[in-house]
Amino acid sequence: MNLFFRIVIGGIGATLFFFSLTAQVHRLQEGHFTALGIILFYLLACFLFIVRCPSENTSLSIKHWVFALAGTFLPLFLLPNDTAPAYLLWVGLPLQFLGMSFSLIALISLGRSFGIIAARRGVKTNGTYRFVRHPLYTGEAIWFFSIVIMNLSIYNVFLFCIQIGCQIQRMIEEETLLSKDKTYCAYLEQVRYRMIPKFF
Repeated sequence: MNLFFRIVIGGIGATLFFFSLTAQVHRLQEGHFTALGIILFYLLACFLFIVRCPSENTSLSIKHWVFALAGTFLPLFLLPNDTAPAYLLWVGLPLQFLGMSFSLIALISLGRSFGIIAARRGVKTNGTYRFVRHPLYTGEAIWFFSIVIMNLSIYNVFLFCIQIGCQIQRMIEEETLLSKDKTYCAYLEQVRYRMIPKFF
């Protein structure tokens, strides 16, 4: 049953990833050059997923898998809003660049410990992980928020709030699993904030 569950959920994740990457390639062909950063992120994530370290313990909680997949793929359901004020584009673009850059740096810091579902693949304390415990989620949140700003609507703001809620629950689930490792417990004491230093 566990193997069947992993295959089904893994298949769903792979399908969503494929369609997302295809959509971004199409956007790049249409002249949307911000899609290049998203494509680079997805390709790096795919490479790290393939070469990732074996897991000592992977979460089999259905709740965690739902939060992890929702936190990862809900941004795909954002709707463009052509009626949003033009100045919001210039507010969102710097944030998008910041979010993209921080996400890529965090992904490189994570290296072969990358995964969508919580699993014990070693404790990362280098790079961006010296400052917060979930820097990749921080970068993705900034990135997602920038797109919401540029396509401001009640629906997109609501989707962003749901995604952030899923990511927070995802962090809690991950830390619950990883806290079984004494090294990670020491890391929790050393790096006290999840996403934003001095705040959260």
